[in-house]
Amino acid sequence: MDVVDFNHDRVAAIFNSEIEDDRSQFEQLGKQLSELANFVNQAYKTANTEQEKAEKVEASLEYLAQGVASLAYSLTVGTQRIDESLNLCAESLGILTDNVNHLSVQVDIHCDTKNRAAIVDLTCARAPPYQNTTKKDSS
Repeated sequence: MDVVDFNHDRVAAIFNSEIEDDRSQFEQLGKQLSELANFVNQAYKTANTEQEKAEKVEASLEYLAQGVASLAYSLTVGTQRIDESLNLCAESLGILTDNVNHLSVQVDIHCDTKNRAAIVDLTCARAPPYQNTTKKDSS
């Protein structure tokens, strides 16, 4: 049986570093969006007229849109990495399943061969145990 690469190194790299990097990036984006929300809230509270409030909210909408777009992109990249790792694991499990099935067939063949040999031993005519089949030399 051939040695098979089960994508262990690639899956480990995805789970150990890349997904961890995505998680820290999500945390940073969350902090940035929280800070932006606080800034917008403070700007809204300090505005005196309704027109100033509308202008400050309008100005912050672009930043919010960029933050949400960045978060959406990061989520997409993160889910693609998770999907890639799951596909690699599924591929490895498929290879492992094929190898186990192959071994199962080999074991069945071996057991069948042993059973046939046992049947041959049981069905072959043998000399009775009390008869000596060797000849003695009378010299």
